[in-house]
Amino acid sequence: MSIRVFALAKDLNVDKNLVMEWCSQNGLVTMGRSALASISDEDAVKVREHFAKGTARPSRTPIADTQ
Repeated sequence: MSIRVFALAKDLNVDKNLVMEWCSQNGLVTMGRSALASISDEDAVKVREHFAKGTARPSRTPIADTQ
């Protein structure tokens, strides 16, 4: 089985470009491929472990309370 990088990023609530960059730096995908690229389940575990450590920024910034 495999998972697309953008779907994994969405599950982790991390910007897909950050996930793609990390995957590229760690040899999981080649640079220049899109977030539609798929990675193996084993590689997805590595990505989840890395981003679960709190080393990534969230994909969306919270909206400030205006009240």
